[in-house]
Amino acid sequence: MRRLLLLLLIFSSIVSQFGTGAIARFTDVDQSLNNTFNAWDTPPTPPSGLAATPGDNQVSLNWNDNSEPDLDGYNVYRATGTGDPYNQINGSLVVTSDYTDTTVNELVTYYYVVTAVDTGANESTYSDEVNAIPDSITVLDDGFEGTPWDVNWDGNGTTDWQVSRSGDGYGGSTYSASHDSGDTYLTSDDLNTSDAVSITVTFWFYIKNLDKGPLYVQTYNGSGYDNWYELTGYPGVVKTTWIQFSQIVTDSQYFRSDFRIRFDGSSIATDVFIDDVKVIKN
Repeated sequence: MRRLLLLLLIFSSIVSQFGTGAIARFTDVDQSLNNTFNAWDTPPTPPSGLAATPGDNQVSLNWNDNSEPDLDGYNVYRATGTGDPYNQINGSLVVTSDYTDTTVNELVTYYYVVTAVDTGANESTYSDEVNAIPDSITVLDDGFEGTPWDVNWDGNGTTDWQVSRSGDGYGGSTYSASHDSGDTYLTSDDLNTSDAVSITVTFWFYIKNLDKGPLYVQTYNGSGYDNWYELTGYPGVVKTTWIQFSQIVTDSQYFRSDFRIRFDGSSIATDVFIDDVKVIKN
């Protein structure tokens, strides 16, 4: 409305001072003003080349620079489902063509789009959508192939198990086996899970004889070890076959700077083998 009134005032002034012959020149002025107003009203093109790179507790975003001379910055939007309503996650405009999202949880898929904003506060449509799953942090990954073989298992007392190279392990030629010397424990070094929301434990185990006695995987609560699973009764277990164990710890008493897992083979003696142990802090 203000633009229309301005043009009418200009028009009236021109006609009163220069007559109707100035209308053609006024039309040229109006077209120039119209082009200027249209330029101010036109939003930027959506950013291109958006890419997402997951990391530990973060997702890094990069995209191509927009070329508009009146570009003011970018907004970053996130959703937890493809095409879901997006929420803006930046505060002030992002002035570079990159952004790191540190407000994420591991094992969750996040979907991102970005927009460009000009100095007239015109915002582009969304860019193409990308997604990423932030990485979890692995605090133990051991196939017993290191030197010494028990480098991750000798920080909390004597290792009662032994390394085995007879036959094949699950993920290599070396794996850990219990042996017949009374109480036999294979205890991890301290693992820092103090800032976890859950802990994923995976490993492979092989039992020669299911009738020899229980084999426990235990977790450390700060004052002692709790029996977590008894492996001879683990779902799908078959003797003389490599079986994968994969479970998640959600009890917060185990979110500690000195979390440990322990294998108790006191009863089953030489009939059990463990390989490729991985503990992931989520």
